[in-house]
Amino acid sequence: MRRSPPWRWPSKGCSAVRPEEALRLFVGDIDAGDAIDAVDPIDAGGAAAPGRPAGVERAAAAPARTPLARLTPGAEFDLPDAAAAHVKVRRLQPGAALRLFDGVSGEDWPAQVLVISRTGVRVRLAEAPVAAAAAELPVAVALAFGMPANERVDALVEKATELGVAALWPLMSERSVLRLAGERAERRRAHWQAVAAAACEQCGRARMPRVHAVQPLHAWLQARRDERDAGAEHERSAGRGGAGDPGTVGAAQSRWLLSTAADAPPLAAVAAGAAVAAGAAAAAVTAVAAAGGARHAKSQRTSAGGDRRILVLSGPEGGFEPAEIEAARAAGFMAVSLGPRVLRADTAPLAALAWVAVALGGAEARGQGQGHPQPEPKSGA
Repeated sequence: MRRSPPWRWPSKGCSAVRPEEALRLFVGDIDAGDAIDAVDPIDAGGAAAPGRPAGVERAAAAPARTPLARLTPGAEFDLPDAAAAHVKVRRLQPGAALRLFDGVSGEDWPAQVLVISRTGVRVRLAEAPVAAAAAELPVAVALAFGMPANERVDALVEKATELGVAALWPLMSERSVLRLAGERAERRRAHWQAVAAAACEQCGRARMPRVHAVQPLHAWLQARRDERDAGAEHERSAGRGGAGDPGTVGAAQSRWLLSTAADAPPLAAVAAGAAVAAGAAAAAVTAVAAAGGARHAKSQRTSAGGDRRILVLSGPEGGFEPAEIEAARAAGFMAVSLGPRVLRADTAPLAALAWVAVALGGAEARGQGQGHPQPEPKSGA
């Protein structure tokens, strides 16, 4: 008996996916830079307004985080090619349930497959979105990394997305093996952004981390140093006494440099301290919310450091040059250690993100135990 070719759909009534396992698909714009900027925890674009750290002005003025135009109640539209391919590979039938997300709004939209044809897949959205899984960390964590060998960056972006990173900065340092520039660099960035989108589909995240353009380490550190100086000035003008402890920029941003130095404090201890601060802020927000409502709680979260952000910097194969390490310290980075073993350039940042995620997960649990929901990211966080 002649077998059906692999592209033939199963007979009517047969489904390869159980209803409770609705396929989850990304339907946003991979290159929706402005939309992703609105949730990016660290934005180097734009000049600082008087008394405001560099990058904060743009974040504060960012448009409201709304779904993309196609994600409107009851809308019918054709899935993007990549999402349609997923539906066909899974051999779904008309009537199958989907969950769609745009990577920006933080929502999942139930949808139903209407038509499957050789040219595409048409779907209809439900009348309202549903809350996505609580897959975001309570504190925005960004990763800047000296790029390892090309094939390793894909895995690094994928796993970092699964671990909850909010933004990724691929950097070229003196010892970097991978060198990218011009059109080739942009093609790789777009590819890595697509890798992040696919990882979001798999792990349940509704917010897609932004993969920034490849840039030299020295230029990136100078931008961070300018932010640090502006942040310290803002703190002094606000009467809060400067930039605070080493590795802390202003009241809300911690910067950690992964190091093999013997005198570097362990990341586990440093991350635990950040988690304690986040948990204390959550408790403060809970108390204020009970007394004064959500508007006062949001203000308290900001003043108490509840919108803290963490930036982790990791080196390439061979590590950073001594001059680069000094430049990182000047930009407000504190050296932290992952232990006595020397880890690969693609292993170290993932180990660090795992430590941070575990520590912050405990803080989140403490906050939720006191009745405080997971905080929404700031417009620029």
